[in-house]
Amino acid sequence: MNTLETKKRPSLLEVLAYENPQVIISFQNIIDVSKEEAQDIFNQLKRMLWLMNEMGFDRLREKGNMFAIDKSLVILDEMWHSFILCTAEYEKFCKDMFGVFLHHYPTIETEQDKAKRLGEYAGLSNQQVLAKLMDKKRWQYNYVFNKLGQETFNKWYVEYHKKYTPLYLAELKYNKVKAMSAPVQETELAN
Repeated sequence: MNTLETKKRPSLLEVLAYENPQVIISFQNIIDVSKEEAQDIFNQLKRMLWLMNEMGFDRLREKGNMFAIDKSLVILDEMWHSFILCTAEYEKFCKDMFGVFLHHYPTIETEQDKAKRLGEYAGLSNQQVLAKLMDKKRWQYNYVFNKLGQETFNKWYVEYHKKYTPLYLAELKYNKVKAMSAPVQETELAN
């Protein structure tokens, strides 16, 4: 049986209509952001999951293209982890929307892979390395832009790249841990 026969191809609007307050709360328990910011990130995650589903129908994986979660998209990956941890809801969302479970595969680089990758860039200038990396991801950038538009592309690859740096994400997580471990005030105990 062809997997495309079992898969569903919902509209982006159908996927965006899905709500789950539990995922928002779960995310906010890990990362110190407002409810509005968490909701916006969840909406962007739903766009990303819809896009990943679309890749199957557009036969991109058959051409060897895999969607990469690079530094710009780490905040969406964090939200995806929060959603996956709500296992029953995530499974139901995937089955209802896409007809199949969308798996999350971590990027694993063996020492051999790393040596090969570093060998590809040996002797190249920083600009040449950047150009080579951009060429490898160009299909993804074009796909995001063509399927989701310039606004989403800019949010993911410009705004998120600048805002959700590894240092800033670590700070948001630290702030949440610090707030959760703060001593309980006597007035809180009285209530």
